[in-house]
Amino acid sequence: MNSRSSSISLTTPRLQQRPSFTARLSTATIEQGDRLAATGAAEHQIDEEIEEIKRYEVCADVLILALLSNLY
Repeated sequence: MNSRSSSISLTTPRLQQRPSFTARLSTATIEQGDRLAATGAAEHQIDEEIEEIKRYEVCADVLILALLSNLY
């Protein structure tokens, strides 16, 4: 007599329950808020760097004018 064992499961896999609409909406809202916060922080950093560059430009202009006034 020949006996074989099957590796096929005869039980049906349990379907995973999909998160509710409210849970998905809440997650999407949190992710959107995170993106907005990151974008706002990045824009703030860029604005600070632009202001710093402007200060350096003003200092360079003043230095150049001072050097030129000493030449004449």
